[in-house]
Amino acid sequence: MSLVVLPRLSKIVLELAFRVEYKHLIRKS
Repeated sequence: MSLVVLPRLSKIVLELAFRVEYKHLIRKS
């Protein structure tokens, strides 16, 4: 794993988690 790949992976994970949480918030409202 290069140091350049880690920030990209973390960014992708954060975006995926944010989308999932956002969908849950929309369903609740």
